[in-house]
Amino acid sequence: MRTVHKYVLSNPQNAVSTYERARFLHVANQHDQITVWAEVNTMERECRRTLHIVGTGGEVPAGTEYVGSALMDGGRFVFHVYVKGADS
Repeated sequence: MRTVHKYVLSNPQNAVSTYERARFLHVANQHDQITVWAEVNTMERECRRTLHIVGTGGEVPAGTEYVGSALMDGGRFVFHVYVKGADS
């Protein structure tokens, strides 16, 4: 079954439980927290993915793909989210 899951990020590196072939859709500031939404198929195998938060000017972790960006503190700070491949 396809559904949308939400992940609230609180650390520079965040290991999240998701499903294989999860498609990360959107990154935003929700209630002063960096939040990511992904479309998943709950019939797929579960896996762990690592979501990285990088501030503008920060180093992008090797082997990651860009997911999206979120404005924080009224746009004073911009953070970018990157995902590292599946860790079964």
